[in-house]
Formats: sequence, C-alpha cells, structure tokens
Amino acid sequence: MDGDQVGFSNPRSDGNPDLHFRAVVTVPQPKVVTSIAVFTSDAYGNREGPTIWDTDSPNFWVLGVVRGATRLNPRRESLRDPTTGSTAYDLYGSTQADPAGGLFFSVIVQFDDQSEAYGTVAVPPKPTPTPRPGGIVTLTWNGLSEDKVGAFKPEPDGIADGKFHVTFELGSPKTVTKLFLYGSDQYGTGNNIDYWTTMGQGQFWLLAVYKDGLHLNPKDEPLNDRVVEFVAYDIYFGNEGYILKGNVVTLEVTFSDGSVIYGIGTIG
Repeated sequence: MDGDQVGFSNPRSDGNPDLHFRAVVTVPQPKVVTSIAVFTSDAYGNREGPTIWDTDSPNFWVLGVVRGATRLNPRRESLRDPTTGSTAYDLYGSTQADPAGGLFFSVIVQFDDQSEAYGTVAVPPKPTPTPRPGGIVTLTWNGLSEDKVGAFKPEPDGIADGKFHVTFELGSPKTVTKLFLYGSDQYGTGNNIDYWTTMGQGQFWLLAVYKDGLHLNPKDEPLNDRVVEFVAYDIYFGNEGYILKGNVVTLEVTFSDGSVIYGIGTIG
C-alpha cells in the first residue's frame, strides 16, 4: 500500500493509503484502452467476493489509473488512452487495511475494439501474526435462512442473510454502541475486503442486530443497548458474495466508554 489517488466512491484522494497494483499491458497493434477493473478472484481469475474497483462504473469503487506521472481518470469517466507495445499502468483502489496474504486479485483491461486483456496476481504471504488478546465473544453459525437486511438498507432485500448467534459476558454494566463484522484470518487480521456494521452510512454493508426477537437497529444509526452480565444477540448480514463455507470473520463489539471486545467465527 502506497500513494493516495482515490476514495471509495470519490475519484480524488481521501487521506488514506490505497492498494497499489502495477499492470503491464502488451498489445502488438495500436489500441485504445477504454476501461480497467480490478476485483478479488481465485488463482484462475474467477471472481470471488463482491469487491470491484472500476474506472468508470458508478456501481463499484473507484479505480485510479496513472501512466507515468499522468493521472488518466481524474473524473469518473471512460478512459481514452492510445497504447501499443508494452505500457505500464499504476492502479490505485481505496481500502481500509492491507489485504491478507494469499488473496488473489485480477484485472480486466478493455479496448475500443471490444477486446479484453486479463491478469491475476497473489498477495505475498505475511508473517504469522500474534493472536489478538481479549477475544471473549462467541460466534455460532446459524446458516442462510432468513432475510432481515439489505446491503445498504436496514430492511429485507429478498436475499437470505447469513446469521450468527453471538454471546459474551461482562463483569459490569455497559452500553453497546456498535457491532462491526469483517472478513479476517484466524487471528482477527482483516482481509480488507468485506465489512458489515450497524452504522454503514453508505460506505459499508449493514449488520442487523436482534435481541430477544427485537430489532435493535431498524435505522442506520448507533446502537444504544445497555447490557450487563450475559448478553446474546442474533446478527444478520447480507449475502453479497462473501458468505462461503470456511470463510473466517471477526466481530468487534464497541461500548460507549470506547472499549472493544471481539470474537472470531467461521461460516459453515
């Protein structure tokens, strides 16, 4: 991660380091590059997960493209970059943290003659991290059955959601203000791809929280749940492509005093 060219939905810098890829495109005859997209994939370039950065589509996160010292897309619009032989492009996508080692990304380059070029790269493995201390939240997978929440709206969207039963114990009364679920490794290190939270604000997918059958966050706003001793929640998160058997997630529970506890669970 280096440089800051874009925000998630803004083609201008947002003050945070971006994911940075260098793509070398080789064509034998002159062509014009019209768009570039980067997405999470498997080793063969098949898309995995919902994350896509794109140069011009309003449906995906912004991909910044730099050739030499020139930013080719300072606005969200199609590219028009003539190329022949080998051309190097630096690609930037906004993110929250380093992606997990072993994660694959693929790139698609489209040309004005409707042809395409592809490539896939793996994130190098990272040293085994030290497990986070204080993991006291238990997550029990309850499958895909009910529909409680959409990706960005706190109401059903017609697609069955993933569900975890969440429990933890406290020694003194506290007020829960936020739950944050994200894809991770078994140590709680985020994969920088998938996020669900009780306060999405249009940036992250929403997480629906139920306690004794009561929906605690029917609006996209902070939680305000006073808890003591044993606590049990049912949480629901939209199936946007990440809910695959064996995937690991981490749940962080934030309290009004700023303290945070967490737990790690496995889908399936």
